[in-house]
Amino acid sequence: MSVRRIVARRIADGSGGDLFSGRITADNGMIVKIERGSFSPAADDIFADENEVVAPAFIDAHGHSDISLLAMPEAEGKTAQGIGCEISGNCGLSPFPLTEHNRSHLQELYFRYGIRLDWTDFNTYMQRVNNQAGKLKLFALTGHNTLRAAVAGYSQKQLTRTQLVAMCRLLEQQLAQGSAGLSFGLLYTPGCFADEPEIVELMRSVAGQDKICTVHLKSEGDKLTESIDFMLSCARRAGLKKLHLSHLKTAGKQNFHKLPHILRALESCDLRVTGDIYCYDAAMTQLSVILPAPFDSYDDVKVMALLKDEKIRAEVLQLVRNERCAEYWQNVRLINGGGSFEKYENMFLDQAAKAAQLSPEELFLAILAENSVAATAAFHTLSGKNMQLLAAHPSVVPGSDESARNRSREYGVSHPRGFGNHARYFRLRREQGAEVQTIIREMTLQIAEIFALEQVGAIQTGRQARFTVLDTEKYSDNATFADPHKLAAGARLIV
Repeated sequence: MSVRRIVARRIADGSGGDLFSGRITADNGMIVKIERGSFSPAADDIFADENEVVAPAFIDAHGHSDISLLAMPEAEGKTAQGIGCEISGNCGLSPFPLTEHNRSHLQELYFRYGIRLDWTDFNTYMQRVNNQAGKLKLFALTGHNTLRAAVAGYSQKQLTRTQLVAMCRLLEQQLAQGSAGLSFGLLYTPGCFADEPEIVELMRSVAGQDKICTVHLKSEGDKLTESIDFMLSCARRAGLKKLHLSHLKTAGKQNFHKLPHILRALESCDLRVTGDIYCYDAAMTQLSVILPAPFDSYDDVKVMALLKDEKIRAEVLQLVRNERCAEYWQNVRLINGGGSFEKYENMFLDQAAKAAQLSPEELFLAILAENSVAATAAFHTLSGKNMQLLAAHPSVVPGSDESARNRSREYGVSHPRGFGNHARYFRLRREQGAEVQTIIREMTLQIAEIFALEQVGAIQTGRQARFTVLDTEKYSDNATFADPHKLAAGARLIV
């Protein structure tokens, strides 16, 4: 790449220090010179006017673009927000390592993207990603669920000692190759089977390479405090230095009062605990997570197969009716139904059920029977006030919890956070009184430091030339549940 220069009246270098005017020179994709002062732009310089701030490319602290980026390298929903980097492989789900035990399952899970999973480990996966010409750079965690399944498949609850040792060695290989850390998804299969000794052993492998563990807690609602305490205990036993709590929330009105417990965890003095949030009052995940036990511990491929059996479906239907009250379905919004249920997308299940002339419970199971692997829903059960308090905490950074997508809905529908979370976070922090340079630090260098990313996150010589040009007055989100793929305004990404 030829030499390029950016001339700006306001530069935020990611450190949180004062804005300054200057000129940045990049050569072959790396920052080689930063000059302070007033400069007149040459004809081929990039110029940012007085309303714009040049910042390091924003980082999404929690993404799921592992496979979607291969299908949609433009990643419009994220790049339009100025996001140029993402921490991927979250919630226990990464597309590596692959063995005969998990490859076919993951191929089916990602079927909609039409991507052949022809790699084996972190190195070969990243070679495939880096061959794309897209603007979004991934830093991939190794997912515990994928890792466990690579050794023992998706149904084995208790690992043998030999399997546990093999899993730790396989993890250490991924970390040595450059994986950013280990992610747990303890709500999902097979991570939900992991006991304390298994988690501690894996954390020891991570600690041995001085990397980070992230966790989608086993419960973010009724057992939130117990889930946090469990992970803190495991981390301390393992000698882990850094623990990151994914998409912090207090799910369910009956749990809104538990925010202080999260705050105490973030302020642990013997362990660096950080977290990420998305600035919405609705979570989104697989529709199948609200299945009653024991069906909640089955993977989605197995769920689809079981629910095609009318006798089993009748049994599950009764369990669902016993567990969920009628009002519950007023807060469950179908995001991805697919197939014959696509027409009900963006509808709450109580409304969709009326249109389908079914009960909400019957519709719920019908969707899963046809398309459990792709069916997702938004759950409007979060506290906006708690979210705002978490956003203001110095150990919390923005993470979309979404895949990179384009405006087209060819590969499924996004939660609006995938097209607007960073812009919404920026606006919220401005309303809270934070200075522009402080917010930019939270969206760049602070995330880079949490995940030990030395190449990005700051405008410094020797780092990658990845920039966001931000109009601080126009930067805003436009995506809604009715129009979730509407692009954010006020930012442009330069890489």
